[in-house]
Amino acid sequence: MFYSSRHCEPLAVKEYSCIFSGSHKGLPLPLTGQFPDCFAFQARNDGKEKVKMTSKTIISFAMKRLISLSFLLFLFANVCAQEIKSQNTLAFDLCQLSAIDQTIRTTEYFDILKKEWAKADSLNFNKFIEFVKENGFPNEKLVGEENWTQGCVKMAGFIYLVHNPKRVAGKFYNLFKDEVDKGNLSPTMFSYALDRYYVSVEGRSYFDTPYKVWTTANGVCLQDRAKSDSLRASIGLEPLPESAFINCSKMEISDKPDYNKPFNLIIPD
Repeated sequence: MFYSSRHCEPLAVKEYSCIFSGSHKGLPLPLTGQFPDCFAFQARNDGKEKVKMTSKTIISFAMKRLISLSFLLFLFANVCAQEIKSQNTLAFDLCQLSAIDQTIRTTEYFDILKKEWAKADSLNFNKFIEFVKENGFPNEKLVGEENWTQGCVKMAGFIYLVHNPKRVAGKFYNLFKDEVDKGNLSPTMFSYALDRYYVSVEGRSYFDTPYKVWTTANGVCLQDRAKSDSLRASIGLEPLPESAFINCSKMEISDKPDYNKPFNLIIPD
């Protein structure tokens, strides 16, 4: 194999060992200064074949290396471009999912779809599930920092969670719990969907999310503390502080939520 004059690094495909005046075969020699026109550098193959290395030959090898390096840089740049393109494509898909979910919830489309509304909503949710299974739960790393600033991209995952609490807390619980474990989905955001489920089914809040407004207690009952601690711990959340609980012992707690109570819902981090 040819070796460079400076470090005896392999340059070509044949096996050669380098020799320089006063050196031991195959050992690198520290060199300084400019290479002469006809550099006193030789390579031999087991002592049978000698090849004289001129400065032109060295430059030829350097050019080959430069071309190879340029090609590798081109491939790297192409991969980066593909990654950016992929992020833009994923962001566009999320915007479409957001638009579809919000559109069918307008009064106009709800009246048009009527009995078919639930079916349409289910189909949309299934599309979101396919997205999550293929790409993971939507997050900034997945789509890129710039795309994540777009509302339709950032809100997509959240709205599909909270608009489908029964599915999230039931059939697809493990899927989203895995996304929490992977760091793609924050446990706080996951808790919003779970809390909405329990508020809707039991009339109780266990995670102290804004959905507690729909409950009779308008908070987490002290009597439910053990269940609250357990549910929160199961998705990686700390127990609620003592001050977060309400003594509901003298209240008549209804298991029916009051959906008429308005509240502001902000997407959690």
